[in-house]
Amino acid sequence: MDNRILNLILDKLENIEKEQQEIRNELGEMRSDQQSIKSELSELRSDQQSIKSELSELRSDQQSIKSELSEQRSDQQSIKSELSELRSDQQSIKSELSELRSDQQSIKSELSELRNDQQSIRNELGEMKREICHRLDRLEQGQEAIKEFMFNAEKAFQRCEKDHKFIENLKKAIGE
Repeated sequence: MDNRILNLILDKLENIEKEQQEIRNELGEMRSDQQSIKSELSELRSDQQSIKSELSELRSDQQSIKSELSEQRSDQQSIKSELSELRSDQQSIKSELSELRSDQQSIKSELSELRNDQQSIRNELGEMKREICHRLDRLEQGQEAIKEFMFNAEKAFQRCEKDHKFIENLKKAIGE
């Protein structure tokens, strides 16, 4: 019976260890996902910087076009056409920038959710740790109770043997 209880206890401990390993694996996957998101965020920032640089270049081009306008009245119509194209490009860049900002905001939101999820996992792990410690304490108490029972049973058995010997000796003494 003692072996069965010990086996049950060992099985329970193995299950707890498996659950902890699964949690560790999930935590590793979440960390990997977080690194991936950070990498994507870095790429978006790099793209945003490139767009800003292009926008700066476009503004510079626009300025040179304006100065050419004042210098070359004869090419006024072609310059207006180019200026219109630049404004269209500028609008599409602004639109792209707006999309990037929106994407950046959603990434920030996702990162916040990940942080919240991580905190929840940390809380769950803490709760599990407390539960495991509580169960281990109860297990130790159970083991102590079993030891005490076995010790008391041994004492009772020894007393029974003494009583039995005493009764046998009495029977022999009465029989003589």
